[in-house]
Amino acid sequence: NFDFSKREFDVNSGIAWNYSGAWEARVSVYALNNLNRGSSSASPSGFKDGVLLENRYYFGSADKYDIGRLSFLSLGFYPTKRLVGGNGETFHPGLFARAYATYDLPFLSSYFYGDAKFTAEQALKPRLLEFDAGWAFRPFKEFRNAEFRLGSDLTTDLQDKVTRDLIYGSARLNY
Repeated sequence: NFDFSKREFDVNSGIAWNYSGAWEARVSVYALNNLNRGSSSASPSGFKDGVLLENRYYFGSADKYDIGRLSFLSLGFYPTKRLVGGNGETFHPGLFARAYATYDLPFLSSYFYGDAKFTAEQALKPRLLEFDAGWAFRPFKEFRNAEFRLGSDLTTDLQDKVTRDLIYGSARLNY
C-alpha cells in the first residue's frame, strides 16, 4: 500500500575540530523524532536520541562551510542510547562507517548526493546498511542555507533481513 507521512523531525547538533588538513573530529548529539514510531498513529513514542563520536576526512572542492555539499569518509562510534532496527525493535549501536559524496549540476543551483552508512550493533556485529541518494536544489539566492531534496533512502537490517525503501521529499536548513 502507498503510505504518506510528514511526521518526522530530526535534529543533529555538535562541535567539530579541524585538527589537521582535511581531518576533522566531531562530537554531536542527535534526536531522531519519527512520530510514526510506536503503536499509535496519533501519539508518538520511542524518541531516539543520543551522542556520537566521529572522525571525518573531507575531499573534493566544495566550500568548507557548505555542509550539504562537502564530500567525506568517516568512522565513528555511538557511545550512548539505542537505535531502531528494521524490525522496529531497538538495539545498542556501536561502530559506524559512512561515505558521502556530491556532484554539482549546472542548473537550478543543484547537485546530486549519495550517502552510504554501515552501523554495527554493540561493537562490531553488522546490523544496518543504509543508502540515501537523490537530487538537492537551493532556489533562493539570498538564503543559501535553505535546501530542498528529492531522494530515496534504502535501509537494510542485516540481522532481521528486512529492507525498506523510502522515497521522500525534504526541506532542510543547514547551519
